[in-house]
Amino acid sequence: KVQNEPTAVWQAIYDHYKPVSMEDSIPSTVEGRIVALADKLDALRGCFGIGLIPSGSRDPFALRRAAQGVVKILVEGKLPLPLPSLLGGDVSLADFFLDRIRYYFRDIRGFRYDEVSAVLASGWDDLVDVESRLEAVQAVRPTENFEPLAASFKRIRNILKQAEFTSGLGYDPRLLDPGPEQGLADVFKATLAVIRSGGLGYREKLEAIAMLRPDVDLFFDKVLVNAPDEKVRQNRLALLYSLLTEFSTIADFSEIVTQ
Repeated sequence: KVQNEPTAVWQAIYDHYKPVSMEDSIPSTVEGRIVALADKLDALRGCFGIGLIPSGSRDPFALRRAAQGVVKILVEGKLPLPLPSLLGGDVSLADFFLDRIRYYFRDIRGFRYDEVSAVLASGWDDLVDVESRLEAVQAVRPTENFEPLAASFKRIRNILKQAEFTSGLGYDPRLLDPGPEQGLADVFKATLAVIRSGGLGYREKLEAIAMLRPDVDLFFDKVLVNAPDEKVRQNRLALLYSLLTEFSTIADFSEIVTQ
């Protein structure tokens, strides 16, 4: 500033060490945030690249603080940058960041641990988007259908795991039985059209998905998934697989802990 550098330059230089703690503010300008991110990510990638990885209480280069600063800047600075692609393909560094992201949203922001697990399981490429999805899950969780549906999704995941079913080819509508099975397929298709139509926020999408709860319950009450007929059994598994994968893009409901 004394040297008459432009405000954007001296302010970015002044701020680029921020935040020095979770209580500290992030850089006050976009330029400062970008410089701070570049500095911290450069240090993290360099140290991890030569094996200087924190272990236990040892962290001589304050890499946890640097990673926590990156998370805080991205979220609170509303920077929708693709964090995983900025980590140079280092799996250890990605795992390190996931721990810092969980800590930030759980311990600093106060989201429940299973909400954080559910949202991160559906992707963490954009931490601003992660925050939006977490806020939606938190808002919809108290509604009557949400946790029962989460329990059903956990049941679906277990069924698919036991059957070792991983096919993404979709189900054949011609093999559906009239009644609860056809009813679930119909409401699934209608709900999918609603959430794909655009214009809805994450909360509205989650509320629409939660309305599936009666149809999912009726399906499990009246339909034998493990049918004797191989084609019918595989088709029912495919229907459940489609339901699970299509509606887990906001959060993995099976990660929600229910009563």
